[in-house]
Amino acid sequence: MNAIGIIGFGSLGRSLAEALKSSGHLSWLMIRDEAKHESARYLKVPILKDIAEISHDQDAIILAIPDKEIQGIVHEIHRIFSGGDTCTLIHCSGALRKDILNEKNPMLKGIAMHPFQSVKTHVDLQGTPWGIECEEEQKEAITDFISELNGIPFFLDEHTIELKALYHATAVISANFLTILTAYSSELAQKANIPPSLFLPKIQSTVLERAHVALNKQESIISGLTGPLIRMDEITILANRKAIQSIPGMDDLYCSMCKAGIELLVKEQILTSQQGNRLFEVLREMPSDGQNAS
Repeated sequence: MNAIGIIGFGSLGRSLAEALKSSGHLSWLMIRDEAKHESARYLKVPILKDIAEISHDQDAIILAIPDKEIQGIVHEIHRIFSGGDTCTLIHCSGALRKDILNEKNPMLKGIAMHPFQSVKTHVDLQGTPWGIECEEEQKEAITDFISELNGIPFFLDEHTIELKALYHATAVISANFLTILTAYSSELAQKANIPPSLFLPKIQSTVLERAHVALNKQESIISGLTGPLIRMDEITILANRKAIQSIPGMDDLYCSMCKAGIELLVKEQILTSQQGNRLFEVLREMPSDGQNAS
């Protein structure tokens, strides 16, 4: 795939555009919001604002747009491309199958590729695995393309494709939820008058490194857990909950995470069912300041 156009200029679209520009394969960008055109001028390629402006002489079109917009854009592309036009349509959704790219023109072949990574800049593409759904005859071309991005192609089997929303949820939990937890941890540290940058990077990098070592060794990840749950420290759990009551929603988050941890600890027989039930009872108790708890 030598001539490639990109529809969309969010974080992923911009990152792909920069990578493809460096390799000489970026043909054009389509950005419907003209107010955003100026921010893309540095790439020095044509910037389109409408599907009708797309040249039919390219190898692939990448749709780096929100999931809810993909079907409408695909319909427009199929409408303007004649039956003899050949092109590969690629969407980057982690939740949608490649079938959404199929319509009346059978010459427009579809590929779904999604990065196993939270992408903000083109640097994030380095060494990133991509989950790919494509036909057998497309594998060589998409492998070459992912290699040019310095990524790792991973072809999804039929079982994973059928459960694609589940696999996408894995990415959301591992990336987005970590960001949310970091934001809440930072807020708590600031309220305690401790600079979050003093200890959050260290504590998080340490526990993640331990978890990843266990993962790579196919050992229990949850067995490395420290803190009040593993110690059955009911007093500390209640004290934590009392301390965080001033932040809306924080007690619900704390209790939800504790419940998830208890389930895992019991499942892996690190805690007994009786111990797990006792901790669940603690989470139903009222914090000592009298405020409602979950």
